[in-house]
Amino acid sequence: FRALVLPGKECTTQDPPTGVTFFFRSIKQGLRKYVYDSINTWSSLPMNHVGRMVWTLSGSDAHGSKFPSTDFEYYMKVEGCGGNIVFPVGAPVIAQTFVWAW
Repeated sequence: FRALVLPGKECTTQDPPTGVTFFFRSIKQGLRKYVYDSINTWSSLPMNHVGRMVWTLSGSDAHGSKFPSTDFEYYMKVEGCGGNIVFPVGAPVIAQTFVWAW
């Protein structure tokens, strides 16, 4: 996963991004639709700063964590920049879905 934080209204030289946190939780397939794993609430991992405004998270970063081996949903939150920037907009109510294609 990669996050690119661009300068704008919230992210300025006076209030730059200081980090990005990756939040995730597994989803399990029910009889008719995916359902949230109510036991597993949002977990988080800090993303690694690569340079300039780029942060990454790889599988090796998640090794040994609670990173799910099943389908999951996720969102990212920028630290700094006023503290209110998330992707996707509306997170954590609205999140992205990652489906393993094995």
